Amino acid sequence: MYAPATDANAVSSTEPANTEYLDPDGNKLTLKYFVVVGSFSDRLNAQNLLDQIMQKGEGSPIIIISPEGMARVCYFASNNEAEVRKVLADIKADYPSAWFLNISK
Repeated sequence: MYAPATDANAVSSTEPANTEYLDPDGNKLTLKYFVVVGSFSDRLNAQNLLDQIMQKGEGSPIIIISPEGMARVCYFASNNEAEVRKVLADIKADYPSAWFLNISK
């Protein structure tokens, strides 16, 4: 389907197994891999970025909540790591600080 991204600038983060990411309603996430384009302590700021992305008709944006309470705006999410890395590589020009998040470990 998609080849893994080879972007040397792509930042990766793997969270420890004892952490749990949630949707804004407090439900445990079933997806494993995410392209994060913003991380905010104020959920209103996260919602504003999500709204901007949605107005552009880009990606499949969602907000997830980190174990530390940060509201992370995810441009794209999937259980297919290669697909997520491909999307990350494709959006780096528009979102240079975007990064890959793996919550499966």
